[in-house]
Amino acid sequence: MSKRSAFISLTLFLAAAGAWAQFQGRISGRVLDPSGNPIERAEVAIVSQKSSAVRYESKSDKEGRFVQVGLMPGYFMITVKKSGFAPGSKEIKVGVAGEETVEITLKTVEAEAEKTYIFHIHRKDGSTFPVEITASAIEYKGEFYHFAFARDITDRKR
Repeated sequence: MSKRSAFISLTLFLAAAGAWAQFQGRISGRVLDPSGNPIERAEVAIVSQKSSAVRYESKSDKEGRFVQVGLMPGYFMITVKKSGFAPGSKEIKVGVAGEETVEITLKTVEAEAEKTYIFHIHRKDGSTFPVEITASAIEYKGEFYHFAFARDITDRKR
């Protein structure tokens, strides 16, 4: 290969690399607690909605910030986890050479711990009856789990 051919090949390669970099997008964001304070070292996962094999993981810094560059255009699900907080997530679209910014506020485990709702459920005959649904969330071995219990409270409402 002559020097001229090598030079032309190198020039084309660098031009293509520059064009490729201009095609890719970027997501930056912050992870905050309910009071608006930054959450340090929160686990951030960015997963392509097109292919779950395209996954990026990082942690937030002391200011709660995170950045991911080199993203192909498309939709991504951002999921954030931190011990003591309920996980949070947001879907975001990254365009060609897009620079998207997102802010995710995590709720405390206590805020998500237990909630009670009362609904009136319809029977097949059209009549209704009251049901109490208690929804809870717990953190177990670093994972967050939701569960719910439903109870017919017709006797209590009489």
